[in-house]
Amino acid sequence: MSSAGTPDLGTGADLTFTGITVHLTNISMSGISRESIDTTHLLTTVARTSIPTDLYEPGSIECEFLVDTTTPVTTQAIATFMTSASASWSMAVGSIGTWSGSNAYCTDFNQSFPNEELATGSFTLKVSGAITTSDT
Repeated sequence: MSSAGTPDLGTGADLTFTGITVHLTNISMSGISRESIDTTHLLTTVARTSIPTDLYEPGSIECEFLVDTTTPVTTQAIATFMTSASASWSMAVGSIGTWSGSNAYCTDFNQSFPNEELATGSFTLKVSGAITTSDT
C-alpha cells in the first residue's frame, strides 16, 4: 500500500477571470464527471457491463469572496460579469499547480450584507470545454 503525501493548504489559491476582482475566501471545483453507456445484452451474465463516453463534463467553479470597500462590486460590474460571453480562466491552487481553460461563464452571483458581520458574496462559473493542468 502506498503512503499518503503531505496535506496541502488552500492559502494562496487564486482565480483569474475577466470582469471582476475580489478577495476570494474559498474556491471549489465540482461536477467533473463522465457518463457511462450500458453495454449489457441478453447473453451478459453475473453483472451489467458498460463503457465510458469519450467526452467529460468539465463542471463548475464555485467561489466565495469578501466584499472590498475600496473596490466594491458595483451593479454595473455585476451586470457586465453576468452577461459577458465565455472567457478564459485560470486557477492556481497551492502546490497542486494550475488548472485553466479557454471557456467559462458566470451562471450565479450573490452578495450578502448582514448587520455587524463581514459582507460576503459568491458566484459560480460554468466551465465549457477542456480543462488543462500544469504542475507548479
